[in-house]
Amino acid sequence: MAVKQGEVGRVIRLAAYYDMSNNTELKVIIRKPDGSKLEKTRTSGAVTLGAVNVTDVDLGNLLANQYAQYTVESGVFDIVGRYRLELVYIDSSPSENLYGETVYIDVERNLES
Repeated sequence: MAVKQGEVGRVIRLAAYYDMSNNTELKVIIRKPDGSKLEKTRTSGAVTLGAVNVTDVDLGNLLANQYAQYTVESGVFDIVGRYRLELVYIDSSPSENLYGETVYIDVERNLES
C-alpha cells in the first residue's frame, strides 16, 4: 500500500483472522522509517474492532471481529519511507498477547512538499 506524506483520515485495516471480540485492548504499533515507534489503542479511540464483514482491496474478505481499523491521525505519516504496522490483541483473562498481520506502507512525497 502506498500513501502520501501528511495524509490524515485514511482507514487502514489490520487482520488477525481470529475472533477478537473478547479483547481487553487492541493496539496498533507503528514503526516509522527512522526507527521511532508509535502505539495507538482502542482505549484511546484510535483503533476500532471491525464490526461487519468487509472485502478489503489488500487483505481480501474479512469477517466481523477478526480485523481492526486504524484511522490515520495528523503527524503519523510525516516521514517519507516504509512504515510497518502491527496489530496486537490483548486479553487479561486468560492472559494473552496475540499478534495479527503486519502491514507495510510506503509513504511518498506529495506534490505540496
